[in-house]
Amino acid sequence: MIDLHFYEPIHMKELELLCRYGFNVNEKIEKYNNQTPLSIFINKRYSVSMLDVLIQNGARFDSQDNVGQTSVHVACQAPEHLFEYIIETAPSYCVNIKNQYGSTPLDLVYYLAYEDPS
Repeated sequence: MIDLHFYEPIHMKELELLCRYGFNVNEKIEKYNNQTPLSIFINKRYSVSMLDVLIQNGARFDSQDNVGQTSVHVACQAPEHLFEYIIETAPSYCVNIKNQYGSTPLDLVYYLAYEDPS
């Protein structure tokens, strides 16, 4: 099995091949605080088409990392086009999942839009 512990695809064709040959799109990667590839790719600002490959191969939106963040939480701090794609694609219940601090993605969006001093 191929995982992100040792290799990180940088081209869509590579990712498609990895998925075809058993890449676990929902594996929690320890060196990234148990984030899944979907959250990692959002954090690293991968293209929507790369995210779509993960999603088409069964990536879950509700998997939580060490602090309870889901890919939807992570998307709240991503560029607008990635955020919009994840919000439009994720199941609606994902916007209400709380992290270990009690914050949902909706809370984060509100905070970033109205409370963040920067």
